[in-house]
Amino acid sequence: MAKKAVFFIAVLYIVICCASCTPQSVRTSSSPTETAAAPQSSPMQTAIDQENPFEWLEEYDRGAVKGYDVLNITGVDALGRVINTAEAKNENYQVGMFYNAANGFATVDGIYDITKLLEEYGEELVFYEDSELSPAEAEHWWGEPLYGYYKSADSYIAKKHVELLTAAGVDYLVCDVTNGWTYPVATSYVLEYIVELREQGWDTPQVVYYVHSLNNKTVRELYSSMYSNPDYEEAWYKVDGKPVIIAYTDTEKDKAEAATRGVTDFSSSDYDPLSQEILDYFYFVEPRWPNDTMASLIGTPIYDPDKKTGYAWIEWTQPLPVRDTSLGSYMNVSVASHPAIPFSFSITHGAQNWSRAYNPVLGMDSKNGVMEGTYFQACWDQVLETMPDTIMLVSWNMWTVLKLPYQNGEYMYVDTVTLEYSLSIEMARGAYEDNYYMQSAENIRNYKFTGEAPAREPQTIDINGSYAQWYITEGVYRQIGQDAYRRISSSVDGSITYRTTLPENNIQEIRVAHDDNNIYFMLRTEDDISTREDGNLSWMNLFIGAGEPALEGWEGYEYVLNRSGSDTATDIVKLNADFTGEVVGQAEMKIDGNRMFISVPRNLIGMENETQFYFKAADSVAVPDDIMEYYVSGSVMPMGRMSYEYKMAE
Repeated sequence: MAKKAVFFIAVLYIVICCASCTPQSVRTSSSPTETAAAPQSSPMQTAIDQENPFEWLEEYDRGAVKGYDVLNITGVDALGRVINTAEAKNENYQVGMFYNAANGFATVDGIYDITKLLEEYGEELVFYEDSELSPAEAEHWWGEPLYGYYKSADSYIAKKHVELLTAAGVDYLVCDVTNGWTYPVATSYVLEYIVELREQGWDTPQVVYYVHSLNNKTVRELYSSMYSNPDYEEAWYKVDGKPVIIAYTDTEKDKAEAATRGVTDFSSSDYDPLSQEILDYFYFVEPRWPNDTMASLIGTPIYDPDKKTGYAWIEWTQPLPVRDTSLGSYMNVSVASHPAIPFSFSITHGAQNWSRAYNPVLGMDSKNGVMEGTYFQACWDQVLETMPDTIMLVSWNMWTVLKLPYQNGEYMYVDTVTLEYSLSIEMARGAYEDNYYMQSAENIRNYKFTGEAPAREPQTIDINGSYAQWYITEGVYRQIGQDAYRRISSSVDGSITYRTTLPENNIQEIRVAHDDNNIYFMLRTEDDISTREDGNLSWMNLFIGAGEPALEGWEGYEYVLNRSGSDTATDIVKLNADFTGEVVGQAEMKIDGNRMFISVPRNLIGMENETQFYFKAADSVAVPDDIMEYYVSGSVMPMGRMSYEYKMAE
């Protein structure tokens, strides 16, 4: 963020200097010898009169530092719920996301998907048999993620996750190392990309580790192997200048936790006290397990009779407690919960765990509650009423669970088992898809963002005129991550290949302006824009919805540009729900190297009487009629079902 501030000051200084020595007019003609006066509708507009009107002069660009935030991201999910835009972020409220980097860490002999096994073979195989189809002690998946049965140690996955959570407004990732394993390879991909995006100017989530079992040993390992690397410095979430870690500082609490797992010998160096160097380095937040109030723990250092302190990874009580932590007041927001652990007992014993559909007020599951996230929203509603200092969402990607022997030939699945009784927010293929991601983004907006996005003053653009016109444009939107990347990986067991290709055109930036008659777009790509090919439905698409986001047309988008056209014009297609459409007119277009300029008549996209619209750009999406593919392939701004909002001053 400091880097952006310095750059902004430098740009401002140059603009002021130029104002004192250079005529401030706008070239609106393609001829370098002709200069037109600023339009009457926008008399306050000024830009430089540059010698070459078609050269982009970065030093004069007033929008160079704009667009590195998510305030203008909006969207409507499959259920019609809308993410509101905002004017600012309230730093007093912070959002954490529980994050798992363990997939593929251990040797995996197959993919055991509980949902698919239940559908094909029934409960006997899943809960009472040890077989090649569903082996005991093996990790099982409750369902299939959108990105497949992925390894966490996959740079593509790490980048997608960081981008998604940046767009949603998450402040910190709570990396789960509660079992004593630290997953350095997978986590390093996350840390590296966080640093890369922050250097570009993005306020990405940073990392906090959540330690529990083998507390002292794990803290020492993290300190020596991860925090000692200076390359990761900007990736740590800090308070008072110190990296935050959720861990015990008291060795007696480390031993007491181990005792709950049957450990009686503490002579190992694993239980040596933490050094003063480590104690001084971290900002410690004490962990709290949801069962730390069990009667068997009375008299131990981890016993918490009031259950009102410490950072809990999940809650087994309703209404949700408001906890006291060194980060301030804290609440936990999970998509489901298992107070009658394990989750699988809801299926095999009729135990009342709280499914995704559970309404804690009514004490019963809601119709269509799994798709709507009824329990998740009930937790969110309590947060929005209480407004604690920090919250944690549970969980981004808790996809797998061990099949563990219980008794009488039964096997149990503790923290996840089926769609109804699982804890993942990340997009799920063939299940809730992106409902929980969009629901998270919507509620994060309501929790920590304030105001409404500002309306933009009118500005008339000649799309064949000088680039200088665009230096003063107020609507600037940027891609989260400048470099295009592809996926070359496989499933955790190596049986499925996952591949994406680099996009033909890597879209980097969009600028938008408007006047009474037209809406103007400038799209900038990494390299020169490729030539349009007939029949290519995913070449430099520009999707538009008039007014406030709503489920109109195809997945909320009423119009799309660039399905067809010529070198100087693009067809405007009005979309149907099935992705087909009819041409309703044309928009003037110009391509110059890596920039595309479009002038869209407002009356052709339903904007005669509207003062706002939303849009997205996309190129090289592999399956263009599937909105979920906009999270997976191509160059998409913004990703998936999200859009940018543009408001017009009245």
